[in-house]
Amino acid sequence: MSNYQDALADEIQRQLEADPKLLLMLRDGIEKDRPHDQEDDAAPGTVRLRRTPVPAPPAPAASSPGTRSRAGRHPDYGLLHEENTRRGRRGEELVIGYERDWLTRNGGPDLAGAVRWTSRDDGDGLGYDVLSFTLDGRERYIEVKATALGEGTPFYITSAELDFARRHADSYALYRVYDVLGEPRFYMLEGDISETLDLAALTYSARITASSG
Repeated sequence: MSNYQDALADEIQRQLEADPKLLLMLRDGIEKDRPHDQEDDAAPGTVRLRRTPVPAPPAPAASSPGTRSRAGRHPDYGLLHEENTRRGRRGEELVIGYERDWLTRNGGPDLAGAVRWTSRDDGDGLGYDVLSFTLDGRERYIEVKATALGEGTPFYITSAELDFARRHADSYALYRVYDVLGEPRFYMLEGDISETLDLAALTYSARITASSG
């Protein structure tokens, strides 16, 4: 039944997020068992990113009466941050390869050579991770969001990243890379992504504005 399947998927996601060691074990197993024929003309062991359509919005979750409250978790935040960083860098690396390969295959080898990994070379905070190009030479600003889970997994995005997307709507794209430890794929959101995302505020910047006494 769909409600049980949704609950199972939700619980799996919570367990993976709470214990990054599970992701490390999954990655090690995939690296060991991964086949080496993912592209006809790729070097042995090469993993290439594949583009997929934007997934349909999920159906609203049905609340179940009498659901038990869940026990609190104690995630290892240091390991979780390390694994998130590792996944993110892997996703960005895959996007760099995809952009260079796509430009080369479509008649833009010089442009392919100019693709830059800006988040690595120039640091975070620019509002995008990869600088690429259209075939006519216009710049494209690509933000990469990577996950080891499936295409429907929610992701985090900062207000600065949203602001950059709005201000550069004609040249901005978000690549949502998923299954990054297995057979990595991605879908693309372009332009002002605030118009296509269901955004929920989770954290706030807080300061004292009035006395509470």
